[in-house]
Amino acid sequence: MIRRLRYLAGSLKLRLALASFVLIAASVALTVVLVLRAMEQRSQRAVLDAEVANAERIGLVVSAKIVSLQKAMRAATADLPTGDIDRAAAVAAYLERHKVLRSLFDSVFVVGPDLHLAALGRIGAAGRGVSVRRRRGSGRPGARPDTLPGTASPERGMHWY
Repeated sequence: MIRRLRYLAGSLKLRLALASFVLIAASVALTVVLVLRAMEQRSQRAVLDAEVANAERIGLVVSAKIVSLQKAMRAATADLPTGDIDRAAAVAAYLERHKVLRSLFDSVFVVGPDLHLAALGRIGAAGRGVSVRRRRGSGRPGARPDTLPGTASPERGMHWY
């Protein structure tokens, strides 16, 4: 029996059959690995594409909202009483008259022609009114209106944040 096993182990046919079996098993394993890697890359690419599309959609929505807020602010600043910007009562009356400002913004910063922050108007939620604080007398120059985010009209002096 031992002699027969030695004969089979030394046989060219058996060695070729074992080598072909190992070669087939290795090629199947390599194919499985490559297919799994390709599927993983495709699924990751699909997830990234979906995220990019979602980010673009959100960006479009936010951009449209910002543009609509800018247009509303421009429309509201058309009749801003530039001569009375330093009076808190005039600014409060202006903010009370413009319901669009109350519905769109939480606070409005009013900048005078000398580029100082003249007033800060806090607009109450659910129509509870407007409170205006004068911001004069600090002695420090204010921010330039053209450098502030959300500038509606630098010559009119109203900005939103």
